[in-house]
Amino acid sequence: MRNSGDGFLKNLTIEAEGDGFDSQQVEALFAGKYSSQREEGEENKSTAFAAWTELGNEIVSEGFGGRNADTNVIAVCGPSYCLLPFGKNLAAEDLSGCIVGESLAEKLFGSSQAKGQEISWRGRKWKVRDVVCEPSDFVMVQASGIIGEVSFDRISIIPEEKEDRLLVGERFISQYGIFGHMLRFDYLYRLSWLKEMVPGEWSDFEGWRNNFKKYQKASELAKNAKKSVIESAGLSYRKRASFSFWSGILLYVASGWLVFRPADRFLK
Repeated sequence: MRNSGDGFLKNLTIEAEGDGFDSQQVEALFAGKYSSQREEGEENKSTAFAAWTELGNEIVSEGFGGRNADTNVIAVCGPSYCLLPFGKNLAAEDLSGCIVGESLAEKLFGSSQAKGQEISWRGRKWKVRDVVCEPSDFVMVQASGIIGEVSFDRISIIPEEKEDRLLVGERFISQYGIFGHMLRFDYLYRLSWLKEMVPGEWSDFEGWRNNFKKYQKASELAKNAKKSVIESAGLSYRKRASFSFWSGILLYVASGWLVFRPADRFLK
């Protein structure tokens, strides 16, 4: 799953309208257990989510006064597996934990074996809980203890395997009354959107038209959105996987043509 990019993009992301979500709304949103209850009849199920933002060109250093580097910092409020499913999860209760990329660890500590080390960012110390191969140049900090100091502009949700992602996003937005739109990165590499085009009745031509307009708008939003290092990694994997697939198809067709072409000439 990781190599195909699906692992990096398994979450459903809601992007704030404007500069970011209202800080008081975020505090209220995360006053509970970083999960939302499903609709009536599904009370035993919950949807995990996390608010986050990516800050570019941030200075981080090894402890205080050590080597420093420019990197992207992802401040996440909630369980980190909602947007980075690989490596150790940064629990919401881990107020001083962080995850670093392999390349950044080598810049700061001279080795990727940096688990347990400390970095400094914005005057605070963060202990490295894990080092991941990709993204390689970034740091993720658990920001649930500094909600008022960070402007969060995205919320990532983990839907169930076969759950309707469109309904999950719409339900979440409606339930919490947030001002945002979904970033459907899966529209950029999957054909699952075709299923969402089907209205209640096949003969409902107006429904087909409205659904297709929604798809076009959502596709453009995903295409034009500023990608985080995690989303970029996922889309890069998908691009390489797609290139390999079509290259294999072309190679198969070409090899078939070379095999049967001499026979064609002989028959002539």
